[in-house]
Amino acid sequence: MKKYIVVILVLILIGAGSFEVLAADFPKDAHILPASFLNLYWVDQSFSMGIKQSIFKPVYATANMEFDQADADLRFHLGAAYVLPKELVVLRVEGEKVIYFNLYFYGGGGCQISRNEGYQYPYLLLGTNYLFLFAESVYPLADRIEPQFRSGFSIKF
Repeated sequence: MKKYIVVILVLILIGAGSFEVLAADFPKDAHILPASFLNLYWVDQSFSMGIKQSIFKPVYATANMEFDQADADLRFHLGAAYVLPKELVVLRVEGEKVIYFNLYFYGGGGCQISRNEGYQYPYLLLGTNYLFLFAESVYPLADRIEPQFRSGFSIKF
């Protein structure tokens, strides 16, 4: 029951605000947000993938799929993330950007669903995308479950 209370609380907080309020303080670098991120990584020597698809700027729906060899189980992570973009200029010559790259920081949450066990637990997500790489930390909101870290390649399109 406790796991549902957290999810319900988050939904109430999201519903209490309006989309215009969420976007009111949106950063000036919003134009660099891509429509999607495709993440490719390895978990327990198994190829895994995830996608972040823009619902509306700057909120993305997230979905990850991982195979657990030890349990012969397929796990799905479904959720949402709020993305904060930042364009970093390394070298500027006469006002023109010569060397620059984009950083994307995000936070969010969701739930993990297992093919064998069904719904397992909610989680919090913190991560960043930079150049063609990504790194994420997944913090389960359940007892006796270790946080997970995943990193790999990220394709923006």
